Amino acid sequence: VFHGLHVKRNGEIISRSSRGWKPNVNQGANVTFTASATGTAPLSFQWRKGAANISGATGTSYTLNNVQAASAGTYSLVVPNAAGSATSGNAVLTVYVPAPPDGSV
Repeated sequence: VFHGLHVKRNGEIISRSSRGWKPNVNQGANVTFTASATGTAPLSFQWRKGAANISGATGTSYTLNNVQAASAGTYSLVVPNAAGSATSGNAVLTVYVPAPPDGSV
């Protein structure tokens, strides 16, 4: 059972939900996704971007440092145990990229 999900931008909570959320951050920010869950031990954790598992992202939190446009996407957490598995709501991360100073693209 998921108890809560939240996203921190540079250490400050910017979004909290039990179902899913849509955090917006500026390019270069650090973002941490965090979840809490309970159930029959042992619990394991696997963060995903889209449908793909994120290599090495197997804890209750996942941090992206210096986010770039490629960091944008849908993130979720799967928590399996012997009784089955639970999947968090989606976090749809939007990364704002500043326009070049001269206005060109």
